[in-house]
Amino acid sequence: MSKQIIGILGGMGPDATVDLYNKIIVETRRKGAARDQDHIEVIISSVPQTPDRTEAILHGGAVPAPELIRSAQRLERAGADFLVIACITAHHFIGEVSASVGIPLLDAVALTAAHIAARYPLAARAGILATDGTLATRLFHSALEKHGIEPLEPSLETQRSVMTALYGSEGLKSVAPSQSAIDLIRAAAAELVERGAQVVIAGCTEIPLAFNNAAAELEVPLVDATSVLAQAAVERALGLEREAKDAT
Repeated sequence: MSKQIIGILGGMGPDATVDLYNKIIVETRRKGAARDQDHIEVIISSVPQTPDRTEAILHGGAVPAPELIRSAQRLERAGADFLVIACITAHHFIGEVSASVGIPLLDAVALTAAHIAARYPLAARAGILATDGTLATRLFHSALEKHGIEPLEPSLETQRSVMTALYGSEGLKSVAPSQSAIDLIRAAAAELVERGAQVVIAGCTEIPLAFNNAAAELEVPLVDATSVLAQAAVERALGLEREAKDAT
């Protein structure tokens, strides 16, 4: 069976792109890839110069949609069968990007909400750890509510700590994240659990770094939106998504 080609809209930032690509590789191995030739063809358009998504959403900064559209169309011309975006906040512009191409664009936010509903059917509340920009779009809120799941976000003060933990000089987006940044993210997750979250969404690429092998300490499942997207992309590329539908 021929594999579909995955196109990644990346560069937002470069590390997030590498993270998604690596998770695609790992997931493909889980699906049975044993040699180079078993893996999926992936085309990446990495444009770090894409304007900051949070700045555009919250402060009227330069709009990133034109660069996202340019990447999407470039990937389509290069032969990608479908697209994914290696940035959760950029999903605010997914409608414009999707309308600019003739191939599917997977929605990581919708996929994450559906994953929670299917995997954790008893979870009535889901906590959201993400950037200010992602929270402002309320994309996760809307997606979760469609499945009857109540979204919870950190308190205002705690959200400030999340942003410090992500963007501070020794934050999770830096070369050498500090233990202090890790502790801030873990504390934010613990607050969400204390307020009733039965699942916590890692809605930013770097957030899982604060847990690594300590996710079990959270007491509730930590759902990595990037991992959910990688799994969906691999299943689509290998035709497993279609096989599952055919079997139902």
